[in-house]
Formats: sequence, C-alpha cells, structure tokens
Amino acid sequence: MRWWVPLLGLLLTGWAQAGPQADADAWLARVQYAAQHTSYQGTLVVNVGGAIGSSRVVHLAQGEASIERIDWLDGEPRSTLREHGEVTTLWPRAKVALIEPLRAQTRFPALLAGQEVAGVLRWYALKPGDASRVAGRDAEVMLLKARDALRYSQRLWADRRTGLLLRSEWLDADGQVLESTAFIELALGVPRGRAALVPVGKLGGWRVMRPPVEPTELAREGWAMTELPSGFVQVHCTRRVANPMAGGQEPNVVQAIYSDGVTHVSVFIEPAKAGRGVSEGASSQGVTHMLTHKQGSYWVTVMGDVPPATVALFAAGLVRKH
Repeated sequence: MRWWVPLLGLLLTGWAQAGPQADADAWLARVQYAAQHTSYQGTLVVNVGGAIGSSRVVHLAQGEASIERIDWLDGEPRSTLREHGEVTTLWPRAKVALIEPLRAQTRFPALLAGQEVAGVLRWYALKPGDASRVAGRDAEVMLLKARDALRYSQRLWADRRTGLLLRSEWLDADGQVLESTAFIELALGVPRGRAALVPVGKLGGWRVMRPPVEPTELAREGWAMTELPSGFVQVHCTRRVANPMAGGQEPNVVQAIYSDGVTHVSVFIEPAKAGRGVSEGASSQGVTHMLTHKQGSYWVTVMGDVPPATVALFAAGLVRKH
C-alpha cells in the first residue's frame, strides 16, 4: 500500500480540523497524489538565474501508472517520453533515441521522492502563505522551509481544486529566488488521449541506444560513504556508461543517488582515464551545484540541488576502502 493511502480519508473530511502536523501531512500528500493521478497538458517555464527555458508537457494518468511526454521548446529540438519504467529521449535532427531506466526522482509537478511525509517534515517545516493565482487557476501557497542550512527552502503554489502543483520557487537562506518553475497555461484532462504522447514518427532509420545500467553497491565497488549529511539516505546505486551519446557501452561509472525526500544528490565515481576531459573544480547553475576532485586513480563528482556546503560534505564522506 502506498504511503498516501492512509491520508486520503483525511483529505476528504477536511484536513484543516486535524491540527498543524496533520494539516502539513495532508497538504503534502494531496500535492503528491495529484501529480501522479491528474491528467493534464500545459506549458512550463523554468527560470534559472535569469536564463529562461520552456517545454510543452502532456501527462496521462492511468491508475497507478502514467505516461508523460515533454517537448522542449528552446535550443536543440528534443522530446522525452516516460512510460513503463523507461525514459526515452528523442533528438529528431540527429535521429537518435536514447532509452534508459526511469528512476523515481522528484520532478515538477511532483514534490516528494519516496520518503514518507513524516520523514520529510523532520527536515522541512510547512508554513501557509497568502492565496494567489497561477495560469488562471486559484492556488494555495505554502512555504516548505528548510530546518537547517543543508538544503534549500521552496515556495509552492498548488491548485486549490485538485492539489496539482502549479509553481515552485527555490529560495536561498535569505529568501532570494534562485530558480523557479511554473505553468503559464494549463488544461486538466487529455482529450487527445495516448495519441498525444507517442513519439512522432517511427524509429526506423533512427540510431537507438540502450546503454546498460547494472545495480551495484558502493561496498561492492570498493567505496564507502562514511558520513551522510543529516536527512539523506541512499536510494539507488548503479554502474552506467559514462557518455552513451558517444557510443560507449562499458558501464564504467558508479552512480550513487541520495535523497532527503525532496531533493537529490548524485555521487559519480569513474576511473581517471586520459582523454575524458574531466577537470577538478566547482560549478553551479541555479540551485544545482557540482564539485569534482581526483581521489587516487578515480574522478569523484558530486552534483545536486543543494547548497555548496552540502555537496562538499558528500565529497568529504566518500572514501576508498580497497
């Protein structure tokens, strides 16, 4: 049974009467349920430090499953189809299709990522804001406030009628907006059905790549994470191809993914081979920070939507055991 099922009765009877903690639990559960079980189509705009990108999203809910297609409207034309536990990325100009396993990572308009609501609220507090409107729809506004400096806060707008997340802003410690995502137009329901979601054209004549992804563990690979930042737990660990678009087929990169229930951090470990173009240093874009350093004969890269200090803690906690 999914974690939101026990909360549905609370949603139907009016969660405002059950106290602050139950209010927060129910609001988060409602937003997460709506992201999975609402069919919709709309246009999303992402603002990362003043750089704006847009995409067209069609989401078809089918019980516990869903099908989703995203068409990116800026830059190199590409589309992403998520269905049956796989994500297919299409580059029509190059006629290249990349098929990979779909991981349960948070993506707008979903909010939580595999942890129970009560666990999330150990690290974030939910505080109500003023009512507003987004994409022509009445919205409830909440602040998901980080309880420490290891993670970012978010301001959230959810559709008053359905609970679907309409807008989100990532905030720094001073409340300044670092990154935002919002629907600028939205229609509930998908009248065209599945036909709007399938890839355009057939893949005959396309270069179809399905790089291998193998489950593993850090200990099996000779590594250990000696200390994790508070609230984060490992949710995946795999061996994958470093650069599938270059035609590589050897799964020679270990990727461990950690989550606090809202955000993710990935740790990549790969042999330090000449010609890969990897270099030491730190970089950032919006809320995403990355740190790369050489550890013995390996490159270690930590990347996540967390403050730079949290990325550094992950890098410091990874040690080579043999």
